[in-house]
Amino acid sequence: MSTPTLALLGGDPINPPGQDAHPRFSAKAIRRVSELLEAGHAVGLNKGDPVIREAEEAIARWQGLPHCLGTSSGHGALHAALAGLEITGGDEVITTPYTWGASTSCILHNGAVPVFADVSSTTGLLDPASVEAAITPKTRAILVVHIYGQPADMTSICAVARRHDLKVVEDGSQAHGALHAGRKVGTFGDAAGFSCMGGKLLAATEAGYLVTADADVYWRASMACQHMGRAPEAGFPDDLRPYTDSLVYTYRMSTINAVLLTEQLQKIDGEIDARRENARAFA
Repeated sequence: MSTPTLALLGGDPINPPGQDAHPRFSAKAIRRVSELLEAGHAVGLNKGDPVIREAEEAIARWQGLPHCLGTSSGHGALHAALAGLEITGGDEVITTPYTWGASTSCILHNGAVPVFADVSSTTGLLDPASVEAAITPKTRAILVVHIYGQPADMTSICAVARRHDLKVVEDGSQAHGALHAGRKVGTFGDAAGFSCMGGKLLAATEAGYLVTADADVYWRASMACQHMGRAPEAGFPDDLRPYTDSLVYTYRMSTINAVLLTEQLQKIDGEIDARRENARAFA
């Protein structure tokens, strides 16, 4: 009896190759979501809701920053960051053309103007020298995107920003947990937005979050993108209260995704370590 030829060498495959399911949710996460649904607990407006507080505080701790605002998407998180930084009214924001469209449309949605700098031919990441060359008197900010798990050169980009008194927004949607100079992406700029849709490293269903070290940015983003829902939250500034029902956006995270993210954070470090080990095997 002849031995069949391996599929690798041209023989017939026994089964088509498949991918592991992603995202994977633990039994505890599924149970907690079921309990929310059974209780009709589908909405959480602010940190007064224990599920929203748990998720936002867990994310803030993991990112190493004091303030986290859960959002309905990564796009919403980036838009909230620009609103929190008051980047609008024709302000120019230098960013990368090599990215998902949300990194550019959030600039347009807040009335600002995207200006494209070039990227490295080897990494696809924003080139700091090209960023500096693109600065004009109208430039107010740099929106940096960390692509395919790779951190951009935040040391150089932040140095450019300091020289020209510019704000820095990070888009870490493809790079949760990525490190530059020993620090996680999202901790270098004035604010950062992350996507947590089902295809991302830290995955729920459709969600995101903003993180920042600046309390004023957090509150302005909260007011602009979650309006009166955040007004009862402890610490909400009185000077923002008149605007909570003006021109606003609703980028609120659901309680379902809040629970999923809280539980996903329990295993993300191990998953990232495994991905790094796989990458080293191909190096």
